[in-house]
Amino acid sequence: MGVTDFLPKAHDVPVLGIFTHAFADNFGDYVFKKLSPEEIRQAFDAVDTDKSGTLDKTEIAAALRQAGYAERKIQHLVVEKMVGKEELDFEGFQELLYPKEPDPLDPAQYVPILGNTVNMLGTLCNESVGQLVHHTCGPQLTDEVLEKVFGELDQDGNGAMCPKELGGALRRLWFSESKIAAMVEAAKGRDYSCYEFKKLVRGPKYSASVLNYVPIVGPAVSTHILGSMDVDHGCGPYTPDKDMREAFDHIDKNKNGKLHKTEVGDVLRELGRSEHQIQKMLDSLPAEDIDFEAFKQLLQEFPARREFIKWFGRVPVPNPAKVHDVPLVGTVTELTQDTLVDTYSATAQAAFRSLRKLPDPDLRAQFDLFDKDKSGKLEKKEQGEAMRSLGLYESEVKKALEHAGDKAMMTFDEFVDMVRNGGRWFTAR
Repeated sequence: MGVTDFLPKAHDVPVLGIFTHAFADNFGDYVFKKLSPEEIRQAFDAVDTDKSGTLDKTEIAAALRQAGYAERKIQHLVVEKMVGKEELDFEGFQELLYPKEPDPLDPAQYVPILGNTVNMLGTLCNESVGQLVHHTCGPQLTDEVLEKVFGELDQDGNGAMCPKELGGALRRLWFSESKIAAMVEAAKGRDYSCYEFKKLVRGPKYSASVLNYVPIVGPAVSTHILGSMDVDHGCGPYTPDKDMREAFDHIDKNKNGKLHKTEVGDVLRELGRSEHQIQKMLDSLPAEDIDFEAFKQLLQEFPARREFIKWFGRVPVPNPAKVHDVPLVGTVTELTQDTLVDTYSATAQAAFRSLRKLPDPDLRAQFDLFDKDKSGKLEKKEQGEAMRSLGLYESEVKKALEHAGDKAMMTFDEFVDMVRNGGRWFTAR
């Protein structure tokens, strides 16, 4: 491998790449062979798929990759050499690669070699300082900043961001050209809402505590010890109404203003609730479908205060669960109860369920019960209801539906296969 083959690949190596890029940028004319006009045209045309005769910054970066440029050089050309320019035609693209008129302040044109050396030292300083500035002074990925960028780049004002607009938005947030290319490629064929854009750029705003992944004791400790420190009284982190609304609308794909239980679980996951909390909250829902106001009430008022007395027919009986509402003492009692229940679920109950095999008549009865239109198939909502009726945990329902993929309708045989072979992906909470 010669120097001309090695250096472009070395540019992207951490630390070393700073030096190789500085060398290539300032001594490249002595080492590297220039691209011919035909090679430049070939790289340009390969990316100009709509034959518009112009390329935006994301496409220019793709054309430079097509021509064999390293990511560090691409970053330098697109960010530093295209200030104030969003698009280039072919002549502009050629000028970007090989300027016709040298910079009058460039010492290399007056004192060869020595001038190139001075320039290389300047490039090294610029690279080092630039990376420091990027990490310390880059834009904060807050809701306000991301929503402002989204609004400015949503050029047609339809509340959706296409891949081309996405590239411009990411560039404003100081993303590297390599990351922009990967994210734009992944976005092909779809548009992003503001909520999806924020999640793509920043990741989930809320997430459940990692303590929930500790077997048996983790979920109970996370809910009752860490959760008791939150203002939502053990129901997870404080959630503003705006975040609730955005998560609700994101999951409400058909925009009918209502969610069924499986979708409610998805919203709760978006808002950082653990599977342990989701199971308890969904168990408390009296209806299969709820609107936003009911969802908001569920999130803000869970867990509901327990009654002092429970009635068995006409006989009043003290409710022992009321002890869970006593400050401090209730935290200990409910933590103990949930730990014992989770221990049983993860051991004896899991062993029993792995050996249990529901007979076909029982499965057929459940299938027919939820096949309300008697079509011989269950839609997504009905699949979730049927699995809950069989005693599956909400996390199991979620994994089963994910396993089934985009299958909107499910026949009885497919339903039986999902339930019978559930042990391959179902796990007790």
